[in-house]
Amino acid sequence: MQDFTVAITYDPESRYWVATCEALGLVSEAPAYEALIQRVWQIAPELYALHGYGDEKDNFRLDFHQLQEAHEAIC
Repeated sequence: MQDFTVAITYDPESRYWVATCEALGLVSEAPAYEALIQRVWQIAPELYALHGYGDEKDNFRLDFHQLQEAHEAIC
């Protein structure tokens, strides 16, 4: 089973959550964290197949990492 890391950040200017995964070529955004996670799971299987990792029905894992900058935490 393959693991893929998805970086999650919050953009305070746009007030959107952003997810990226270089290995899958994934970039997505949503106004809520939960909506973003759901969106990532909707598109990840297709990107998994498109990038030659296997079939859309294959099992794989996404490791979500929320990145936060110090000035975001302090404000």
